[in-house]
Amino acid sequence: MAKRRSRRKGNPASTGRSTRPPAKRPPRGYRLSTRTISRWTRVLVYTTLGGYAIGAVIAIIGLFMQDDTLPALGLGVAVLVTAVALAGGAFLGGQTLARFGGLIGLAFLAGAGLAIGGGAIAPWLPALGAAIAVLSIIGLVLLGIRRRVPMWLGARNDGSPD
Repeated sequence: MAKRRSRRKGNPASTGRSTRPPAKRPPRGYRLSTRTISRWTRVLVYTTLGGYAIGAVIAIIGLFMQDDTLPALGLGVAVLVTAVALAGGAFLGGQTLARFGGLIGLAFLAGAGLAIGGGAIAPWLPALGAAIAVLSIIGLVLLGIRRRVPMWLGARNDGSPD
């Protein structure tokens, strides 16, 4: 009895292997682990609370010393810490979706800042800031859809009356 050609060693037809390269699977979920996300969330929250506490202490010391500059300094410290925490959260939030997604998160933050306070610089900056913020939101939503992360618009409907 003659051997069949397909049973020879190394023939893809005999091993069930395809000659085509495997298709690239679409990504699922976040790029960073849940542990990493929760760790960075804690760091940002504690940094913000610590900055608020330092700002409040500086402001209260200024009130007791009857110095008019220290309360403003305390408020400035609190605002600066808030801005740094928001920038870190926007960057890390984008990074969890894609490699350079943090830049889109920072673009959203910059656009929102220009939309809110850009009118003090030039009258056309709020419109530019709103456009940047909207485009960044669209980009983040598209990245979320691509990564298949859980997203919803509006309230969650999990059966609770609240």
